[in-house]
Amino acid sequence: MIIKFGIDPNGKLHLGHLYIIKKIEKYMNKNDILIFLIGNFTCTIGDPSMRLNIRKRNFNILKNIKSIIKYTKSIFKKKIIFLKNSYWYTNMNFLEIIKIFDISIRTLINRREIKRRIKNKNKVNTNEVLYPLFQGYDNVIINPDIEFGGKDQKINFKISREIQKRFNKKNTKFIELNLIESISKKKKMSKSCKEECIFLHENARNIFQKILKISNLKMKYFIKKFSFLMKKHLILKYKINSFLKEKFYFFYLIFNFKKISNNFFEYYKKYKIIYSKNDKIINILIKNEIFLYKNEIKRLLKQNSISLNNRILKDKNVLIKKNDKLRIGKKKFFIFK
Repeated sequence: MIIKFGIDPNGKLHLGHLYIIKKIEKYMNKNDILIFLIGNFTCTIGDPSMRLNIRKRNFNILKNIKSIIKYTKSIFKKKIIFLKNSYWYTNMNFLEIIKIFDISIRTLINRREIKRRIKNKNKVNTNEVLYPLFQGYDNVIINPDIEFGGKDQKINFKISREIQKRFNKKNTKFIELNLIESISKKKKMSKSCKEECIFLHENARNIFQKILKISNLKMKYFIKKFSFLMKKHLILKYKINSFLKEKFYFFYLIFNFKKISNNFFEYYKKYKIIYSKNDKIINILIKNEIFLYKNEIKRLLKQNSISLNNRILKDKNVLIKKNDKLRIGKKKFFIFK
């Protein structure tokens, strides 16, 4: 069975792509083959799905393609073939292209994003409207049994069916997967918002720092989404704060392709803090000899290097309550019991 998954190289792989790729890997049987289509032609057009404005196209296609292939190989362990859709589009003549365009314009503009942009008098390029036709013609060439994609591809899949029918090709089964949300917002994880996105090419330390910034509630969402991968148990040789355990667990199992060293987690150990009710945080840190001078604490506060309950701390006189969570810099974490 031929399974297809396509991606435009307008950026590098992130956690949302990892989710879909691993879902495909789990779905595949022994004799199935994944055709991983890299849209180096269609990325010059720009997919309008879930876009309120024109997609930027000032990216390094060749560099992104190398990165996509490298990290897909590191996380996907079944049969895979990489293809670029420029192979067939660069050799097409104009008569063949016109045949692809033989579809109602109403079908192409009858999508929420395009309607909204027209209503708000925002620019809509002709090539954006034609994007689903080229994506559909990819299926005419590949003729897959199944295609995977995000929920944002619903309209593109619908138009693909029409094009396949016109070229007398078999109907592809389309499987739509939920989009992974960004680190702190309910919007989908997107390459365009780098601070809210966990990229696979980032080094292990940077990825882990981003995971540490995720709120406990959001962390439960990620663990639930990736539960199909998290069957192993992580055993640490030392104790850590309880609120960090699930973040260690998630990082270690999802990003194990990074070849994490055995001493990686030694930076994140448990500290016991002595404090009394209504103690100010600046006094607690001095009493417990975490800092020797109050000026050190003030300096870190100015640098936004101290956070309380996942929020940057500004006030040195804030009162500490039970179960408060404190982070100082990148290596010190505390929970007040």
